[in-house]
Amino acid sequence: MRHPCCVIFDLDGVLLDSEPLHVEATNQVLQRFGKHLTVQENAQFMGLADPEYWAALLRYFGLEGVAVEPLLREKARVYSNLVKTRPLKPFPGIPELLKALCHAGCRLAVASSSRLEDIETVLRRLGLRDFFDAVVSGEEVPRSKPDPAIFLEAARRLGCNPENCVAIEDSLNGLRAARAAGMRAVAFNPPVAPPAGIPVFRNAAELQGYLLKTLKV
Repeated sequence: MRHPCCVIFDLDGVLLDSEPLHVEATNQVLQRFGKHLTVQENAQFMGLADPEYWAALLRYFGLEGVAVEPLLREKARVYSNLVKTRPLKPFPGIPELLKALCHAGCRLAVASSSRLEDIETVLRRLGLRDFFDAVVSGEEVPRSKPDPAIFLEAARRLGCNPENCVAIEDSLNGLRAARAAGMRAVAFNPPVAPPAGIPVFRNAAELQGYLLKTLKV
């Protein structure tokens, strides 16, 4: 019996370039401390769920004594407003990629460290929600990437064994999480070089060709 074809996508930096919005929201919070985070600096924290992200960020800026919870709420409020009001569009070729995978009989999921409300808002605004059989948020698992929990939960909801899943990620934390889950990890537009042995793609058309060939669908 043929194994099911299951592909799990990260959201930010994979389906769309939303990292600048995350950084903008973060900087609106950081400005009260006179701090500013660049997109380049943010790369090292990508893939972390918000509580871990802010704990790491406060250590980075030497602000360990600051309470995390109020910053989480403020950043969530600012970011939610941005994704509801700013123009959003998927990376070129992403809708075609998702359509081709669905046409081939693949089951698709999103596994993102973002809040579930924001994931759903972004997917609907991009017109991509109907492609996905499952959506898993960092809020729904006990540990964030690079822990494999979010990918294992996505595989469970898809009804796939992890070894039959391909995970598409851009961050080091996400790629490590996918590997730790026992999945094939693929890097799409990574801001830094991924671990050895992970294929890297810079456009959706090449990624589509690779997936359809690798998954034999």
